[in-house]
Amino acid sequence: MSTETILVTGANGFLALHIIQQALARGWNIVGTVRSEKSAEKVKSLFPDGGSRLCLVYIADLANVATYEPPFKEHSITAVINAAAPLVHNPKDLKADIVDPAINSCLAVMEAANKYGGSALKRVIHVGSCISTLDFSLGNAPGKTYSSNDWCHITYDEAISSNEMLAYAGAKTLSERAMWDFIIKELPSFDFIVVLPACMFGPHIDGVDLEHLNVSSHMLWELPAPSDDPSPYNSFHLGHWVDVRDVAKALLLAIVTPTAAGERFMAAQRTHWQFVRDAAREINDELRSRIDPGTPGAGEAAEDTTYDVDGTKLTTILGIEYTPLFNSLKESYEQLLEAEKKQKGGA
Repeated sequence: MSTETILVTGANGFLALHIIQQALARGWNIVGTVRSEKSAEKVKSLFPDGGSRLCLVYIADLANVATYEPPFKEHSITAVINAAAPLVHNPKDLKADIVDPAINSCLAVMEAANKYGGSALKRVIHVGSCISTLDFSLGNAPGKTYSSNDWCHITYDEAISSNEMLAYAGAKTLSERAMWDFIIKELPSFDFIVVLPACMFGPHIDGVDLEHLNVSSHMLWELPAPSDDPSPYNSFHLGHWVDVRDVAKALLLAIVTPTAAGERFMAAQRTHWQFVRDAAREINDELRSRIDPGTPGAGEAAEDTTYDVDGTKLTTILGIEYTPLFNSLKESYEQLLEAEKKQKGGA
């Protein structure tokens, strides 16, 4: 088993914490970037056995290339996983809060890797999004199967003048394109790989706070506990999903799988909101009573009127076996319900 030293940006995030947990289990070293001392303390507390194999570095401005010099100089970084990404609910300014930070921070990672990585750095793996493959002009695109060969065609001007969801699509698409353009122009010595997760469900390493849910957990919690401020994604077709642990595993395998070099992977399974409702209502009696049954059979019926996704390359090249929807939702909802009990003083 190889011993890698990986730089993980956004180390306190939902996905990043799973990356850290799995990497430490492999005996690897982690250098994680965080934007506050509080976040660093939180990450350290979650992995008390990490010891010297877990180092947290404070980078306040993710778009500042120079701030990455210390971690590269002080550690022999063999791979970078760029997991930091803005996904802001109710942003005040689409350009300033979502689109520009995504593009600028992604380019900063590439420039820093190229400038400071040296001979030790073998790969940079970027966490993109399945939304970067969707053609919104097709609507639900009946008959279409999206894969990692597809691209969203949103422009910068459309992204900064649209809505929250399209701004996010623009941020993920345009930042990834900028990274691929960097590879073509600069021809760095490291390999570049992109993993495109669908909406990620699954348990949180750091537990759940109902007042500060990430977007995907917010989406799930809307079903048994509708709010006055639902995620906009609840109003649209949910065409694909993936378990967060599968994504973390894929990112780590991308580091050590030779044939992954230069690849773009879709991490996704087809789904529908009705399938989510059906599975969630099977978890326990409480969820069955609280979640509206919707229209039983609607998920199967929609297969002819909605797009499909092809995430098989994650299996054929990286060997990922996708987690079933019920298993992922069960752990998600158990955490959410436990958080609700604590909030109400029942635990």
